[in-house]
Amino acid sequence: MVAREGEDSASWRRVGEMAALAAVPVPVLAALLFYFGFVRSQVICGYFGIEVSLLGFSATDFDIRSARVVSDPLTTLGMSVLLGIAVHLAVTWALRRQPPSGRLCRAAAPVALGLGALLLLGALDGLGRLPGGPAVVFVSSMNAALMLGAGAVLLEYAVYLAEQRRLRGWRQRRRSRRRRDPAPPPLMSSALTAGRRLVVVGLLLSALFWGFTVKAAQQGAAVTNSIARSVASQPEAIVYTRRRLQISGFGVAVVPLPGGADDWHYRYTGLHVLFYSGKRWFLLPTEWRRDNGAPVVILNDDPTTLRVDMRP
Repeated sequence: MVAREGEDSASWRRVGEMAALAAVPVPVLAALLFYFGFVRSQVICGYFGIEVSLLGFSATDFDIRSARVVSDPLTTLGMSVLLGIAVHLAVTWALRRQPPSGRLCRAAAPVALGLGALLLLGALDGLGRLPGGPAVVFVSSMNAALMLGAGAVLLEYAVYLAEQRRLRGWRQRRRSRRRRDPAPPPLMSSALTAGRRLVVVGLLLSALFWGFTVKAAQQGAAVTNSIARSVASQPEAIVYTRRRLQISGFGVAVVPLPGGADDWHYRYTGLHVLFYSGKRWFLLPTEWRRDNGAPVVILNDDPTTLRVDMRP
């Protein structure tokens, strides 16, 4: 009982060490949120040929836009952790019912090691870095991030299973011989163990960063695809100006208006609101398509020179 309690406490101590290594300061988290929000906005603006700086976003604006980027992956991550704990408990229960020299106990660590290596190779394939060239990639970027994290965990878990099998064998021999043999040394020295765990934590953090970045790009692409498919269904913008502007595009019409010097002289129709940000209107012609050369119309919101009315 004492040995098993020591084994459990060692396991929890290892979890605590991994969590401590993975902890990051709040400023780093804020910087990551900013980056994910920037990636999402960059994908959207890049699709329409707009510089992100024109949006006039603050750091808080980017952080807010990263909320949806991190919420879904964090939910998936939490469920994966719960699933991993359940699998660990099931494996522990099964191995404790077998002798250390049994086939299942002997195969557990090599199987975990092999699966971890295969997952890491799959992650490399997702990056297009397998030997032989990146011409064929079989794994998507998001799946590659998941495989990188799972592979790192399995490699560490393989070492854990091997160490536990050695300890169980030692305890069994000690009970059968009824003498206190010295405990077997660990598989790796303290320096190698610390280095291995640093590598594992680095791979896990890389997988998280990679996955969140891919998710941000996917969300940005989903927004652009939704807008591009339904430009005509976006709110219509009717622009009134005092002087003629160089606004062009498929479906855009300009109508001179009668009136005095203080009235609006031109009305532009056939425009739809892409978004309003940084005191600028970003408008799309009705028949805008990415491949037809129609530019995005960007107007500074100056009430002395123009007025924009919106209607659904």
